[in-house]
Amino acid sequence: MSDFARPAFAGKIRTEGYYTLLNQAIQALRHTVPNSVIALRLNARGITSPRGLPWTRQRIAAYLSNNK
Repeated sequence: MSDFARPAFAGKIRTEGYYTLLNQAIQALRHTVPNSVIALRLNARGITSPRGLPWTRQRIAAYLSNNK
């Protein structure tokens, strides 16, 4: 089963389960380590960005600002 979903116009492109896992992983780390470390840990676990790209500190920052 894929974690990609068929998005509505400007909708989310992954399943809710993906976003739940991602949010839990980021929230567990965001107050204790910098965004670059969060990116390294997500990449090490094989969790890609919603568009399927590897995480960078900039992508973490953008994700956090867009998903408050």
